Amino acid sequence: MLQKIQSFSVRMRALFFASVLMLLLVGLGLFSVSRLDSFHALLSQMGTHWAPGLQELNEVGANSERYRNLQNLTLVAKTAAQKESVHRRFLYVRDLRAAGWARHLLSLKNVPEQKKQAEMVEAAWDDYLKLSETLTAFHLAGQTGEALAFSNNELQQCMDKYRAVFREYVNFYIEGVQIAAAKGETLYAETRLQIIALLIFAIPLCLLGGLSLSVLWA
Repeated sequence: MLQKIQSFSVRMRALFFASVLMLLLVGLGLFSVSRLDSFHALLSQMGTHWAPGLQELNEVGANSERYRNLQNLTLVAKTAAQKESVHRRFLYVRDLRAAGWARHLLSLKNVPEQKKQAEMVEAAWDDYLKLSETLTAFHLAGQTGEALAFSNNELQQCMDKYRAVFREYVNFYIEGVQIAAAKGETLYAETRLQIIALLIFAIPLCLLGGLSLSVLWA
């Protein structure tokens, strides 16, 4: 190959080395663009799915706990003013939690495992709301003692089941963020090595081309 190159005219050698360098630069450019696209897709996935989803879940979890606390406050409120104040906050948090969960469901992607866990969370919360109807019945009947006992036993156990399912779903999102971050680190390391390898190959070729041309033009 080298002997064949040496047989070329000065103009042919110049064109040959210029063409090779151009191909290397174009290849490096296309490779870099491809890797940038991969980075963009990864960052887009984190920015539009995992991070917002995790934030929404934090809000839903916080409002679930506020709902539970206000539910108990409803039972111990004494005056009419206290009862009215707690009831307004209770309804507000209930609607806030429902709206947050609805937004989260709209943002879900078609991932079977994620959909399955979201359905489990929704079912656990529906079970809690249905069981809460018994608490409301006790409260409206003026059976405060029975209502408190029910809230601290059966309803508390149902809430604990919901918390466990919800925590597992949050962990699913945390793992998704961690996996995406690990992919980003791996992609960066691979891209760095591949670009260095291309440069190691290109530098001697540039030197060879420059030396060859300088000798010929001397």
